[in-house]
Amino acid sequence: MLEASRVHAELWRELARSRQLERDAREGQLRNQLAELEQKLRDRPTRTVERWVDLDELEEAREEAERAFRSRDNAWQALCMVRLLHREGQPGQCRCGLRLDRCKIAQVVDHYPGLEKWEKEQVGRLRRGLQHNLPDGHPALLDRRWEP
Repeated sequence: MLEASRVHAELWRELARSRQLERDAREGQLRNQLAELEQKLRDRPTRTVERWVDLDELEEAREEAERAFRSRDNAWQALCMVRLLHREGQPGQCRCGLRLDRCKIAQVVDHYPGLEKWEKEQVGRLRRGLQHNLPDGHPALLDRRWEP
C-alpha cells in the first residue's frame, strides 16, 4: 500500500510538472505575441492610430473649434462695427464729430491691425460669393467697389 501511495504521488507530481511546463510555454507565447503587437502599434504612423480615437471625442473637439472660430468672428465683427462709427469721415474728422486725433475710440480701434486683415478677408469672401461676417451696413455691402 505504501508503494502504491508513493507511485500515485509521483504520478501526480509528474502531471503537475507537465502542466507547469505547458503553462510556462503558453505564457511565453502570449508574452511574445503581446510584445509583437505593442511593437506594431509603436511602429504605426500617427494617422493610423488616429482612426481608432473615439469619434465622439473628435466630433466634440471639432465643435469646440467651430465655437471658438464663431466667437472670434463675432468679436472682429463687433470691432468692425465700432470702426465704422469711429473712422475718418471728413479729413481729420471722426464720423462721431470729434477731431480724429481726439477720438479715443478711433485710437483704440486703430491698435488692432488684425481687424484690417480680417475685414479684407471678409470682403474677399463677399466678392467670391462665400459666406462672410461683415456687419450690416458695412460699406462693402453697399458698394461692391469699396476697398478697406
